[in-house]
Amino acid sequence: MIKPLRSTPHASARVALSALSMALTQASTVASASASKLGIDCHKAKSEVEREICRNPEFLALDRNIATTYAKVLKAVPASDVSAL
Repeated sequence: MIKPLRSTPHASARVALSALSMALTQASTVASASASKLGIDCHKAKSEVEREICRNPEFLALDRNIATTYAKVLKAVPASDVSAL
């Protein structure tokens, strides 16, 4: 469960870690999509974490990079090993 954001130095780190987790989960479900479609769709962002990623260009770039890299990994490993990721 994601804790509510607070005005602390750790809030950004918590958002970044949550974003990484979400990106990996999302990338696994859209691995067959093109790289330009990977990552968070900011027009459909619902959670506070998604909205925070969309508000921060650096987080958004990281999210897309993670999603693209994960999709490449999924294509490179044997199908039998994908579930281990």
